[in-house]
Amino acid sequence: MELFSAATLVIILSSFVTGLANGQPVQDEVPRGQVTQYTWNDSKIYPGTTRDYWVYVPQQYNEATAASVMVFQDGHMFVNPEGFMNAPAVMDTLISSNEMPVTIGIFVSPGESAESEHDNQRTVEYGALNDSYARFLLEEILPDVSKSYNLKEDAASRAISGASFGGICSFTVAWERPDAFSKVVSFIGAFTGVPGGGEYHTMVRKTRGNPKPIRTFLQTTDDDLNNTMGDFKLGNQQMESSLKFARYDTRFALGPGSHDLRHAGSIFADALRWTWRDYPGVKDTGRWHTPVADIIGDWNVELDVWGDIFSGVLSIFEENDRLAAQFVSSENSKHDVTDVSFKEGILSFNFMLPGLSEDPSRSWLFVEGGAFKGALGVIEGTGEIDFPMRGRRN
Repeated sequence: MELFSAATLVIILSSFVTGLANGQPVQDEVPRGQVTQYTWNDSKIYPGTTRDYWVYVPQQYNEATAASVMVFQDGHMFVNPEGFMNAPAVMDTLISSNEMPVTIGIFVSPGESAESEHDNQRTVEYGALNDSYARFLLEEILPDVSKSYNLKEDAASRAISGASFGGICSFTVAWERPDAFSKVVSFIGAFTGVPGGGEYHTMVRKTRGNPKPIRTFLQTTDDDLNNTMGDFKLGNQQMESSLKFARYDTRFALGPGSHDLRHAGSIFADALRWTWRDYPGVKDTGRWHTPVADIIGDWNVELDVWGDIFSGVLSIFEENDRLAAQFVSSENSKHDVTDVSFKEGILSFNFMLPGLSEDPSRSWLFVEGGAFKGALGVIEGTGEIDFPMRGRRN
């Protein structure tokens, strides 16, 4: 591990700081971590390149206990204490409140070389839909950091994040190596035709029935970039649709702004809370899921099948310590509902609707407050398709 310049550049944040992190107040009396800057100029995967990277170590880190890992692309943007993200300050607060595990942050900037312009090298590294960048992290950066710090190596303990091209790069790393990274946080991601991120819209859909073990948080803005590469807002919306179609654990945020990180910064802490919400030892605030007791009762339901509205009442109840349900249509016909489950805010059940399919269909409904919204679709067999389904508590 080679340090930046002749001496170690260490940014030590004061133990008790008052200020702003991503537009929100930084809590007083929160233990502050340490950020150290390094250079890496010995890449075998991207030969001839030099880059800066930073390592954030929370004050709670103990070398006797391996720490979780979160890698950030365009590291200079995320580590900047004056920027919208200010990741070290946010991580300080969340680790202190036990809303994310003790995590070492690694902030990696794109490489530069004599043969390649900075932006071109960034595109080479971040835009390729292959395992090159994943190998760069797993074979070069992480082993180098591991020489100084005790890092966990399981996928559940590793997350990766980035913005714009860094967002698609982060998804590519997890997509190529879900055995190494299980959590993705993408801001204003480049899921467009160029450099090829739009291909994920179809690639993800094809994993329906056998999704990869990846959790994804997506964010974009009302006026995100719209150029010859594509419409970034639309690309992210299509990505959200694809992830939901294939039944991934995903959350989507749309906010004001353009191709910038102002809105991303304002929700950054919540994005991390959601991403790490069920990690062992992390405090369960109950914020991200509805209690099972809250779904028991009668729900007015509408199912749209090729424009025909099929409506009725879905009754959810407990039977032999398990969830059960029954559906009575508006025409007073009863339909069996089986294999009812409710986990992580998703209501799912098997439902046979005459004329819809010869195979049982299964719901995938996001419950929030007194309403749910999602789809009913065939998971196996031919004719995989989702039909819009929504409900409201009676």
